[in-house]
Amino acid sequence: MKIEEGMLQYKDATGKKFNRAELAAELWPESKKNVQYVNMSRLISGKTKAKEDQIQIIYRALKVVDIHFLLNIKPLKK
Repeated sequence: MKIEEGMLQYKDATGKKFNRAELAAELWPESKKNVQYVNMSRLISGKTKAKEDQIQIIYRALKVVDIHFLLNIKPLKK
């Protein structure tokens, strides 16, 4: 996933910096803040893969970013 690039696109589109801590809290609500930080860092770096429900949360948070870009896939041509 291109989470880091998606956050930059979010900033370009909205003029606001994307809040990683809020997203991490939404992805891992039962975890402590330091664990959320580590999990988010591992997800962004690609050391861990996002689950389907996490992808939906990330996509909703980065609502201005195209899902194809975020998942690094080419859309099907019709």
